[in-house]
Amino acid sequence: MADVINILHLTDLHYTESWRHDQEVVISAFFEDVRRLRKNGLKPDFIVFSGDLLTDQMRKKHTMRCSTRLCSPF
Repeated sequence: MADVINILHLTDLHYTESWRHDQEVVISAFFEDVRRLRKNGLKPDFIVFSGDLLTDQMRKKHTMRCSTRLCSPF
């Protein structure tokens, strides 16, 4: 039997400071989903971000903060 590889694919978040409150609601729900999956023994082997993680006017310093925030439950 072949090994299973679990991939979590996130795309086009378009994170921006001006929508921070709304996006925190979505990110918190995402974290809750991840906690539920982990509780059931599912953990991604790879996390893939594609598309636009940040809006084009965001500075590079926000890239690390946003990606760190999104990967914190792992």
